[in-house]
Amino acid sequence: TLLASSAASDVYKRQAVKMLQVFLQVQTDGIFGTETENALRTFQKNTNQSADGICGKNSWTAIAVHMRENTYAGY
Repeated sequence: TLLASSAASDVYKRQAVKMLQVFLQVQTDGIFGTETENALRTFQKNTNQSADGICGKNSWTAIAVHMRENTYAGY
């Protein structure tokens, strides 16, 4: 459940999932599988990161920046 008082990290994680789903056209299924890894690698390449498929601190930061700077269809 997300409420207005939810912790920022929970909100960012759910928004990041939505961004991956909408922007990178990944279906959310609760599993970090090949499709999610490939979408993350694409995102990392597009944001000049090492495309290692690991969503670490740099990737979370880049996702947060993109969420603030962009509006995605269906978001």
